[in-house]
Amino acid sequence: MEIFEKVKLGPLELKNRLFSAPVKTGYGQSVTERHIAYYSSIANGGVSLAYVEPIAVLPNGREHPKQLRLDCDDFIPSVAKIIETIHKGGALACVHLNHAGRAANPKVTNGVVLSSSETMCPVTGAKSTAMTKEEISEMINAFKENARRAKEAGADVLEIQMGHGYIVSQFYSKNINHRNDEYGEPLKFANDLLDAVKEVDLPVIIRVSGDEMYEGGLHAEDLKDLLKLAEKKDVIAVHVGMGNACNSPAFYYHHMFVPKQIQEDSIKKIRNLTTLPIIAVGRFGDPERIQKALSEGWADFFALGRPLVADPEFPKKLQAGKSDEITYCGGCVQGCLAKVKSGEGLGCIVNPKVGWPSKIEKSSKKKRVAIFGGGPSGLQAALTLNERGCEVKIFEKSDKLGGAANLAYKAFGKETMKKPIDSLINNVLRSNIDVEYNTDYESVKVDNFDEVLFAVGSSPIKLKIPGSENILQITGHDYFSNPDVLKDKNSILIVGGGMIGVEAADHLVNEGKSVTIVEMLSDIARDMEPITRTLTLKRLKNKNVKVLVDTKLEKFENDHAICLTKNGEKDIGVFDAIIFTVGVRPNSSPDGALKIGDADHPGQIYDAVHSGFEAGLKI
Repeated sequence: MEIFEKVKLGPLELKNRLFSAPVKTGYGQSVTERHIAYYSSIANGGVSLAYVEPIAVLPNGREHPKQLRLDCDDFIPSVAKIIETIHKGGALACVHLNHAGRAANPKVTNGVVLSSSETMCPVTGAKSTAMTKEEISEMINAFKENARRAKEAGADVLEIQMGHGYIVSQFYSKNINHRNDEYGEPLKFANDLLDAVKEVDLPVIIRVSGDEMYEGGLHAEDLKDLLKLAEKKDVIAVHVGMGNACNSPAFYYHHMFVPKQIQEDSIKKIRNLTTLPIIAVGRFGDPERIQKALSEGWADFFALGRPLVADPEFPKKLQAGKSDEITYCGGCVQGCLAKVKSGEGLGCIVNPKVGWPSKIEKSSKKKRVAIFGGGPSGLQAALTLNERGCEVKIFEKSDKLGGAANLAYKAFGKETMKKPIDSLINNVLRSNIDVEYNTDYESVKVDNFDEVLFAVGSSPIKLKIPGSENILQITGHDYFSNPDVLKDKNSILIVGGGMIGVEAADHLVNEGKSVTIVEMLSDIARDMEPITRTLTLKRLKNKNVKVLVDTKLEKFENDHAICLTKNGEKDIGVFDAIIFTVGVRPNSSPDGALKIGDADHPGQIYDAVHSGFEAGLKI
């Protein structure tokens, strides 16, 4: 099998084996300009089938307030505009229907949370009520009516979410369904639902979780009867992901910390349980991994979610033999999942044009622009200005582009973050943007430029602690730049429990060090993306990292660290080294300079890239 060959899926004629996955955008309940921009880029990027984002079939099945809707006829024109956009881009359109059940957001559903039985979702903390037969009938009919509206809107195929801890799986999961009526039979709900939806006369795909990855959850072998039912009902494919939205979200969102082999093993098990074609999803933004799956025969099609958020033209570039030009996703979920949950809408750390509704206009004058600093903000500003037709030159004080972002993938489990950083750098190096290394502001004649941008980053803060003169003191940046600096040190005190401090602790305990974190606030890792935070803190707890919150390092007496707590002074022991991770300060720039990224306001990679993008649009 080849990736780029014409192939049939049921009645569908497809131009290749690459699909876009149903990614939540959080752009609105009805169509917006951001929706059109996003789906246009996806369809024009070369996929054969583009999924419309998850649609909750009833208002009480929503996960977030800006979830796209199709629960009444008034929403048909909105979805039709999206499908029309997909078709114009050369792809077929699949509408993905779901009801979150116990995973619904109670803040969005006015406290109404339904499931097969009374249960609780660990992620939301909401307790669901067992559905009455009337509510079950209403929900099945809602799936049917949403399917009808999808067809009227021009959909080519439907996908029914039957996995990942959502409503259908809540009926066939023995861990959740404790009913003693006919809907206590695991497949009754799925059977009735498929019968209802099939009346609409559109091809149907089902989505399942190959393994829910928690104790008591569903595993591949538990899906055997559901898959046989799907075959019997003439479903055309099974879309296989991982995890459970309530119990194992890291696997559901295919976080960078999740080992790929676990996922591959679950898909292979599904392959042995069904004759249906398999659509594999989850971190398949790797051409070699796609080809491996095809060669070994455990997947037939591939749904790309975040890889297309990072680079919608992934398929086109791959088909043209330009995989080295793809901007790769690192699986951080900082710009996608986190921004949807915050209400800002789908974004990306290396693609600020996601859902960007405006055309990037050429500059009215071909300006010469100097950019000092080759970190993420400087790189993105240069790319944006270059796209607008400006002549751009980057002056980098070191001998390498990337700035502090080159440390992002040094932390434990974050190796995949090297790909997006390198992609950003390579995008600049492939362009006609001039780069001069080992150069600072003082040595450049800026009068030769029309505009000057300062993306000179920030520097970590190191505190002065009385009595600490005889102890090795470094910053978190120092440590990740050169971990060997602590090679002969065994007991480490980390002052500051933000992301860098927590990541340093995570890295150090894996080297066998004894680590203590001191944090002035009441908890740690507040600035980490929630899933990353949960997984990291769990590892720190399992590896006995000592965490002292509401605690301030005050002084050293006779080599002992003395801290100030709510209960007064406390001796926390002797340490071989101190790592300060108490924040950063913007590096100095000339008075009145136009500053971007950390030089203006320290933040994360997402903030830096978007700061550079916005500056590039304004000049």
